[in-house]
Amino acid sequence: MKTATVNTFQMRIPDEVNRKIKSDAAAIGLTKHDWIMNAIIKQLTEDSKAV
Repeated sequence: MKTATVNTFQMRIPDEVNRKIKSDAAAIGLTKHDWIMNAIIKQLTEDSKAV
């Protein structure tokens, strides 16, 4: 099995955005981290289709 490299970074977001992410994530049974990862992957996928 190949090991993936993982990078981390800090991101500042307004409190109201944080609350919305946490609320939306909880409503669909995801962690905030998973919700953010899904949003990033979705955007990257949509961007690659547009090219």
